[in-house]
Amino acid sequence: MDVWGLTLGQAAQLMEHEMTKYIRGQPRLSVTLREVGSQRVWLLGRFQAPGVYAMAAPMTLLEAISMAGGAMTFTGSRDVSGGPLGEELADLKHSFIVRKGQLLPVDFQRLMNGGDPSQNIYLQPDDFVYFAPAFAKEVYVLGAVTQPKPVPYSQGLTMAQAIAGAYGTIRDAYLTHICVVRGSLAQPEIVTVNYKDVVSGKMADIPLEPHDIIYVPFTPYRYLRKYAEIALNTFVSSVAINAGTRILPHQANGAAGVFIPVGSGVTVTPPPTPPIH
Repeated sequence: MDVWGLTLGQAAQLMEHEMTKYIRGQPRLSVTLREVGSQRVWLLGRFQAPGVYAMAAPMTLLEAISMAGGAMTFTGSRDVSGGPLGEELADLKHSFIVRKGQLLPVDFQRLMNGGDPSQNIYLQPDDFVYFAPAFAKEVYVLGAVTQPKPVPYSQGLTMAQAIAGAYGTIRDAYLTHICVVRGSLAQPEIVTVNYKDVVSGKMADIPLEPHDIIYVPFTPYRYLRKYAEIALNTFVSSVAINAGTRILPHQANGAAGVFIPVGSGVTVTPPPTPPIH
């Protein structure tokens, strides 16, 4: 019997009704809730024990981080930094929470290093918490490009080269306001660049840094903050999909496909096939 969405009383009534088909008289049942398994939070990335955790009671962000063992390091110590022993450290500047497809304004540096209680929010079911790797050398090219994806960073990489690494822009791209986002996700720096002027040589190309986000818009927007909002939400949704894909075989008994949190607002669009040169 499907009791999804029913209260305990409604579930008991349904079972009593079904039992009248097999026994005489009017059955009386008592239904007790043992645990809540339908409410979950996703804790992925550089945690000691990443995974999908049941949320049986109200839970703060710090409680969830503690449940997943805190940030991962090679030695298991959160304060190791630099060199090979620190390669698994979480990058708090680029860690984030997604709720219903939107980036929440939580500053992990202020929370974990500064002890700011205002950042210790209560989580909701299907919240997606991600600890980014500290020493990842990538830039992200998203939006109206042939294949949105992370592009490996190397010294001297420019915006035009990164876009070429994503197989270029598509026909409907709005090229005069390409957005470059840099710095902490909680306090990002953002500029818009006329890509046509860069390609034609009228403007110098933009040198990039690791973790930069290049967003090629499909349509113009009136305000700079709108570019930043769309770029960041596209970025965190893309990372969430990739992280969820990697953990799926370990959390769903080897089921195939991509499983995204219900209500997260994250959708999956298969990337187009790269052009053959």
